[in-house]
Amino acid sequence: MPIINAFRIYQRGLPIYITTMKAADLLASYKIDRWSEDNPKGYQRALVPIRVRKAMNYLLKEEGVFPTSILVNVRGKIEFRPKMKIENFAEFGELIISPESLPFSVVDGQHRLEGLKAAREEDPKFDDYPLPITIVNLPNVYDEMRQFYIINTRQKGVPTDLVQRHLYEMSEKMGKPKLLMLEGEKAVLTAEAIPIVDIIRSDSRSVWYNKVQLPGEKKQPHYIIKQRPLADSITYILKSRPSFRRMNPKELADNLITYWNALKEIFPEAFENPKEYTIQRTPGAYSLHMIYPHIYELCEQANDFSERKIKQILEKMFQNVAEAIPVDQLESSFWHRKEGHPLAIATSMKTIKALAEYFTQALETVQ
Repeated sequence: MPIINAFRIYQRGLPIYITTMKAADLLASYKIDRWSEDNPKGYQRALVPIRVRKAMNYLLKEEGVFPTSILVNVRGKIEFRPKMKIENFAEFGELIISPESLPFSVVDGQHRLEGLKAAREEDPKFDDYPLPITIVNLPNVYDEMRQFYIINTRQKGVPTDLVQRHLYEMSEKMGKPKLLMLEGEKAVLTAEAIPIVDIIRSDSRSVWYNKVQLPGEKKQPHYIIKQRPLADSITYILKSRPSFRRMNPKELADNLITYWNALKEIFPEAFENPKEYTIQRTPGAYSLHMIYPHIYELCEQANDFSERKIKQILEKMFQNVAEAIPVDQLESSFWHRKEGHPLAIATSMKTIKALAEYFTQALETVQ
């Protein structure tokens, strides 16, 4: 049973233990709860190998000083035996952690720790490297995730696609009203978009099936878009009218699958070779999701949400766009990533919104 000398302080009622450990002791019993599709409750980003190498080289070849503490959590029971009171805000004593409560969960500092592990393999003297450690006793992975989210989004920054997953987990745990109060409407919209992304990327009927790169995944040949822009583009649909937000995510996802399948009928070459076209990249995903509420409204007026009806509306819209731009005919070549129309190639939001505005104006005469 580890016994660690530590200081205990309280912040807003939360006990925090401040101590030091030898690197070898922490490296002997730690885990990092990384997010993956197989571990959706995880919250840590994937390791960035270059950051690990930089930390290792810093230790081996430069100053090698890590003055800031590594934050770890003990999910199981701990006991603190105070020995000395320090003024009115701290106590010094023994922190007792049972083996059943280990390993330590690393909340903040994984790259430093992995860099230290790599340096130790090069030079065993790093076994005795002293680390400042902050220990908390949070009961579960969600509470760890909240700490990680606050530290990394409000201070240091974390990949946005992983933040989207954090927001979804917070929405599920604390509810949308509290998330709205703490993080704002954009956070709630993002949380609502994530389950829709997960459905359309997992449904074999969808043009997005197996084509969306998730947080921490290495780029693969079949990926054509990352989770972040796809989820962010869907928030434009969600915020356009309250009825979309009241829909079950499966219902809206099914509607989007039908919508994109209609687009595939119109631009087959662009979907057969998506890496060479932008319709399933940032320009297409954003602009075509921005206009989806207008398409939906026309289907609503006709009381017909079939793929045939959507295709009919889109064909007329693209015909009007071709006359306005002008081009002879709006075909897959419009979306070609190298030779396509400038509006369909550029990735700035200003240009994407201009493209969506062309589409919107072209819908005004569509019945």
